[in-house]
Amino acid sequence: MKCDNVISSSQPINVSIVQGSGLGLMLHVVMAKDLKAVSPINILFKYADDTTVLPSDSDVGLEDKFENVKQWAKDNKMILNITKTKEIVFRRPNPRLSLHPSPLPHIARSCSH
Repeated sequence: MKCDNVISSSQPINVSIVQGSGLGLMLHVVMAKDLKAVSPINILFKYADDTTVLPSDSDVGLEDKFENVKQWAKDNKMILNITKTKEIVFRRPNPRLSLHPSPLPHIARSCSH
Protein backbone atom coordinates (compact mmCIF):
# COMPACT_ATOMS: atom_id res chain seq x y z
CA MET A 1 0.00 0.00 0.00
CA LYS A 2 1.21 3.50 -0.78
CA CYS A 3 0.29 6.54 1.30
CA ASP A 4 2.01 9.96 1.02
CA ASN A 5 4.73 8.40 -1.18
CA VAL A 6 5.58 5.87 1.54
CA ILE A 7 5.23 2.23 0.52
CA SER A 8 4.42 -0.25 3.26
CA SER A 9 5.97 -3.69 3.31
CA SER A 10 4.11 -6.63 1.76
CA GLN A 11 2.34 -9.07 4.01
CA PRO A 12 0.77 -12.36 2.95
CA ILE A 13 -3.01 -12.66 3.22
CA ASN A 14 -3.69 -15.98 4.88
CA VAL A 15 -7.22 -15.55 6.27
CA SER A 16 -9.72 -13.83 3.98
CA ILE A 17 -10.71 -10.68 2.15
CA VAL A 18 -12.49 -7.92 4.06
CA GLN A 19 -16.26 -8.27 3.75
CA GLY A 20 -17.75 -5.55 1.60
CA SER A 21 -14.63 -4.96 -0.47
CA GLY A 22 -14.86 -4.90 -4.24
CA LEU A 23 -12.11 -7.50 -4.40
CA GLY A 24 -14.13 -9.90 -2.23
CA LEU A 25 -17.07 -9.81 -4.66
CA MET A 26 -14.83 -10.33 -7.68
CA LEU A 27 -13.05 -13.27 -6.07
CA HIS A 28 -16.38 -14.88 -5.18
CA VAL A 29 -17.57 -14.52 -8.79
CA VAL A 30 -14.38 -16.23 -9.99
CA MET A 31 -14.64 -18.98 -7.37
CA ALA A 32 -18.37 -19.59 -7.90
CA LYS A 33 -17.90 -20.15 -11.63
CA ASP A 34 -17.43 -23.88 -11.05
CA LEU A 35 -20.43 -24.24 -8.70
CA LYS A 36 -22.84 -26.35 -10.74
CA ALA A 37 -26.32 -27.70 -10.09
CA VAL A 38 -26.64 -31.38 -9.16
CA SER A 39 -29.07 -32.08 -12.01
CA PRO A 40 -29.24 -30.37 -15.41
CA ILE A 41 -32.80 -29.24 -14.68
CA ASN A 42 -31.91 -27.69 -11.30
CA ILE A 43 -31.43 -23.94 -11.22
CA LEU A 44 -28.75 -21.93 -9.38
CA PHE A 45 -28.85 -18.14 -9.34
CA LYS A 46 -25.57 -16.48 -8.42
CA TYR A 47 -25.35 -12.77 -7.73
CA ALA A 48 -22.34 -11.10 -6.11
CA ASP A 49 -21.68 -13.25 -3.04
CA ASP A 50 -25.14 -14.84 -2.85
CA THR A 51 -26.35 -18.11 -4.33
CA THR A 52 -29.96 -19.18 -4.63
CA VAL A 53 -30.94 -22.81 -5.18
CA LEU A 54 -34.35 -23.21 -6.80
CA PRO A 55 -36.19 -26.50 -6.46
CA SER A 56 -37.39 -28.25 -9.57
CA ASP A 57 -39.22 -31.41 -10.50
CA SER A 58 -36.10 -33.55 -10.52
CA ASP A 59 -35.23 -36.74 -8.72
CA VAL A 60 -32.66 -34.81 -6.64
CA GLY A 61 -33.99 -33.65 -3.28
CA LEU A 62 -33.44 -30.18 -1.86
CA GLU A 63 -31.23 -31.59 0.90
CA ASP A 64 -28.92 -33.18 -1.71
CA LYS A 65 -28.78 -29.88 -3.60
CA PHE A 66 -27.79 -28.07 -0.41
CA GLU A 67 -25.19 -30.73 0.40
CA ASN A 68 -23.70 -30.10 -3.05
CA VAL A 69 -23.32 -26.38 -2.25
CA LYS A 70 -21.79 -27.16 1.17
CA GLN A 71 -19.30 -29.61 -0.41
CA TRP A 72 -18.35 -27.05 -3.06
CA ALA A 73 -17.70 -24.47 -0.31
CA LYS A 74 -15.59 -26.97 1.63
CA ASP A 75 -13.60 -27.97 -1.48
CA ASN A 76 -12.89 -24.29 -2.16
CA LYS A 77 -11.95 -23.57 1.47
CA MET A 78 -14.94 -21.24 1.88
CA ILE A 79 -17.17 -21.04 4.93
CA LEU A 80 -20.91 -21.13 4.46
CA ASN A 81 -22.61 -18.80 6.92
CA ILE A 82 -25.45 -21.05 8.07
CA THR A 83 -26.88 -18.33 10.35
CA LYS A 84 -27.47 -16.11 7.29
CA THR A 85 -28.78 -18.99 5.16
CA LYS A 86 -32.57 -19.04 4.88
CA GLU A 87 -35.14 -21.28 3.26
CA ILE A 88 -38.33 -19.78 1.87
CA VAL A 89 -41.25 -21.66 0.31
CA PHE A 90 -43.31 -20.00 -2.40
CA ARG A 91 -46.63 -21.57 -3.34
CA ARG A 92 -50.00 -20.74 -4.75
CA PRO A 93 -52.56 -19.89 -2.05
CA ASN A 94 -54.66 -23.02 -2.42
CA PRO A 95 -55.55 -24.62 0.93
CA ARG A 96 -56.28 -27.99 -0.71
CA LEU A 97 -52.75 -28.18 -2.09
CA SER A 98 -50.72 -26.80 0.79
CA LEU A 99 -47.88 -29.32 0.63
CA HIS A 100 -44.60 -28.05 2.01
CA PRO A 101 -41.28 -29.76 1.45
CA SER A 102 -39.45 -31.01 4.52
CA PRO A 103 -37.34 -28.23 6.03
CA LEU A 104 -33.58 -28.36 5.63
CA PRO A 105 -31.83 -29.34 8.87
CA HIS A 106 -30.21 -26.42 10.73
CA ILE A 107 -31.63 -23.84 8.25
CA ALA A 108 -34.23 -21.32 9.37
CA ARG A 109 -37.38 -21.26 7.26
CA SER A 110 -38.60 -17.75 6.52
CA CYS A 111 -42.03 -16.69 5.29
CA SER A 112 -40.87 -13.35 3.85
CA HIS A 113 -37.77 -11.77 2.39
